[in-house]
Amino acid sequence: MGSASRLPGGVIIEWNIDGFKQIRTSDAALSAVRSLAADVAARCGDGYEAQPAAVTGGRGRARAAVITTGKAINYEKKHHTLAGFGSGSRKKGG
Repeated sequence: MGSASRLPGGVIIEWNIDGFKQIRTSDAALSAVRSLAADVAARCGDGYEAQPAAVTGGRGRARAAVITTGKAINYEKKHHTLAGFGSGSRKKGG
């Protein structure tokens, strides 16, 4: 299944959507996303844990989450440590 985009000058790009999905759900992509989540959790400190998440159905992409446990739950409510990282951001600590 593909999709096309028309660029200025009459250039047409035919996108291979199934190919994108295969890349975004590959073992390498899953590993990279989980590694980033582990790095964020480590930089946040005690009580932050990286958790793998299931591949999304609709868009077919690798996902992971950083969750809070124990004392980090209240710390996060007050300081919003995770918000500093944004969605995929590497703003803090590196």
